Amino acid sequence: MLFIDDDKEILSLIPVILEDEKINVVTAESFDDLSKLAGIRPDLIILDEWLGKKFGSSICREIKCNPVYHKVPVVLISALSNIEEIARSCNADGFIQKPFDISHLIEVINSFLK
Repeated sequence: MLFIDDDKEILSLIPVILEDEKINVVTAESFDDLSKLAGIRPDLIILDEWLGKKFGSSICREIKCNPVYHKVPVVLISALSNIEEIARSCNADGFIQKPFDISHLIEVINSFLK
């Protein structure tokens, strides 16, 4: 799983939270282009909507338009109140509202990885 968020605190917690779930997590603070996916080959991508230079929804559109990666599930995560609408508009497979409940996060992740 690839988890992209510019919040270093969240990035440090995610692998710890998912350790008991036996989920291999790669974290990143940014996402420059799709070439990053070639080396990782994630089964799931979780993207924060606000990533500094890029929006998670823009990255999601790139992924969903790419014939190699379009089937990889993408979940947007954000504190924005309209994240569900944003996720729908970029063809994301799901969304998680921040602040998130750990059990809900695990439930969403497991729903895509099982």
